[in-house]
Amino acid sequence: MKKGLLVLFLLGIAFNAFCQTNSSVDITDDVYEFLLDAETKGLCKPLTNIRPYSEKYVLTVLNEILENVQNSESKNKDSEIAVINAYIKKYEHPAEG
Repeated sequence: MKKGLLVLFLLGIAFNAFCQTNSSVDITDDVYEFLLDAETKGLCKPLTNIRPYSEKYVLTVLNEILENVQNSESKNKDSEIAVINAYIKKYEHPAEG
C-alpha cells in the first residue's frame, strides 16, 4: 500500500515537472498570428495545426524565423529582428537550478 502511494507521489512530481517545462502558449496570444504570417512568407517550415503550441515549439519556430530573416535582404530586416527577439524574450525562461 505504501509502495503504491509512493509511486503515485513520484509520478505526480514527474508530471508537474513535465508541465512546467512544456508550458502551453495561450491560444489567444498574438504570436500565433505572427507565426502564421511568417509561415505564409516562407520564413519557417509549415506549422502544426495542433494547438495550443508549447513554449518550446514556439521558440524553435521563432529561432528558425530569426535565422531566415537575418539571412534575408528585407528592407525592414532590423525591425523584424527586433519583433522576433521580443517574442523570444517573452517565451525564454532562464535555466533553473
